[in-house]
Amino acid sequence: MEGSFRCWCLNKHTKRKKMDREEMRIKHGPFRDRRRHVHFRVVSNGFTREQWISHFRGRLSRGAYKILRQAEEPPTKKVIYNIGVLAFKYRYSGISAEMVQEVAKEKKWLHCHWEVACLIRDALSNEELKDLRMGWSLMFVNNGLTDIFCDPHLLLYIDFNANESKIDACKQHHDQYWCTTIGFPFVVPEKELAKIDYRVAV
Repeated sequence: MEGSFRCWCLNKHTKRKKMDREEMRIKHGPFRDRRRHVHFRVVSNGFTREQWISHFRGRLSRGAYKILRQAEEPPTKKVIYNIGVLAFKYRYSGISAEMVQEVAKEKKWLHCHWEVACLIRDALSNEELKDLRMGWSLMFVNNGLTDIFCDPHLLLYIDFNANESKIDACKQHHDQYWCTTIGFPFVVPEKELAKIDYRVAV
């Protein structure tokens, strides 16, 4: 009886340790919520537009270069961005810009600062992005541009199914539908992040 009790305590302790490790992994690493949206974090480093352009020399498309050159928001440093990537492929056959915006607004998720695309591209390789199972690419639906010399319909775009680790850009049209292999990153405020009660490590 005493041996069975000791064995039960040992098994309970081992399970608790495994749960602690899993909880720590979910707390600090990527996780997936009940809606299958992937969440992860990136931290800003204070790089200016010019520093990012220099850093990604040869890995920026013409459109991405144009967006970074015209971005107006100042860079930040040591800001933790809680990124939530909207995924639609389990519910829809096509995604419109309006649909993405409506879902993000309903969740109270915020548009990404322009530097977030650079931080994600710099922090995660194509292989690591694929491991998060967010589709084949990330589309940033708002670039924050108001300058009349830059096309406000030009959006930053990361294709991690490609061979090169680049930042691209593409045109958005009001009646355009995107394919279901695209993920849409937004910033999740801490208040909204705390409401997510279902987390599975990616």
